[in-house]
Amino acid sequence: LEIGPKLLTYGDGPFGSRALRSALSNFFNDYFHPVSKVAPEHLITVSGVTSCIDLISWATANEGDGILIGRPLYTAFKNDVYCRAGANMVPVSSDGCDPMGEQMVQQFEKEFQKQEKAGMKVKAIILA
Repeated sequence: LEIGPKLLTYGDGPFGSRALRSALSNFFNDYFHPVSKVAPEHLITVSGVTSCIDLISWATANEGDGILIGRPLYTAFKNDVYCRAGANMVPVSSDGCDPMGEQMVQQFEKEFQKQEKAGMKVKAIILA
């Protein structure tokens, strides 16, 4: 797939370029081998991380729910999850492990349990 300007627009409608979504679904299927195949219709492309985080937060969380995100993090994520959805960003410390490594799963689990025990429903995890 040759990436040209049209692929990065909403020329095919509000979900983004059909060709780009098709290429992404093929990549996800070939690389990650999901249990259920990813179809282009399962994907939406947006212009920027702020839009993406806002949409995911709005679609998955209710006011007061938590969204876990590993540290270090971009501090504006707090606004991205809160402004429309009213969700709370919950930073998760790596405690010295690789923030994108397998050990981080235990850190997320520990924070998830802590938040659930405190009465907060955790609705999503952001890996960034």
